[in-house]
Amino acid sequence: MHWNCSRLSVPVRNTGLALGLVALSCASVPAQEASTALVKISLERQAGLGRGSSYRVEMDGGGLVRFTGLGGLLHGWTDSMRVSPDTVRALAAEFERAGFFDLDTAYVRGTAGCGPSVFDASTATLAVTWHGRTKRVVHYRGCLGPDSGPSSDSLRERLTHPPGVLGRLAALASRVDAVAPVNTHWVKD
Repeated sequence: MHWNCSRLSVPVRNTGLALGLVALSCASVPAQEASTALVKISLERQAGLGRGSSYRVEMDGGGLVRFTGLGGLLHGWTDSMRVSPDTVRALAAEFERAGFFDLDTAYVRGTAGCGPSVFDASTATLAVTWHGRTKRVVHYRGCLGPDSGPSSDSLRERLTHPPGVLGRLAALASRVDAVAPVNTHWVKD
């Protein structure tokens, strides 16, 4: 069990009353419930120079999912919903299985992990807190990959289905977007 105690914010003159109020403000919560607050996942998408919209999706271990429109047609729009805390924990575990915590912090133009790149693509920033670890990774969607020399793959194919780490980052970002049920889903990738 984990004890969650709130501080009294008003002065109390009677010592007995103060102790009683402190006891009432301390609630025993199961360890699993206490640990849900330690799970956080966020995705921020920044549009390229085209007509795209920018937004941020944040979710916590209790299942609260918040959406904030940052630019384009979504600017100023906010929304929230609840999903199962198990859904958030399962997504965090998926990030861990994908090796997210071992990745570089940036796959953007000019970094070795990006390789050659195209101009005017969007950027996705993923951040996860899970099991006491926090990691933030910025991914420029115009990266072609560090080993993208001459290939039989077309440029469109490499951008749509990026290889290696870039592909894993794109898939994880899509999984964050997909947490909302289809009938309440706000953005299609």
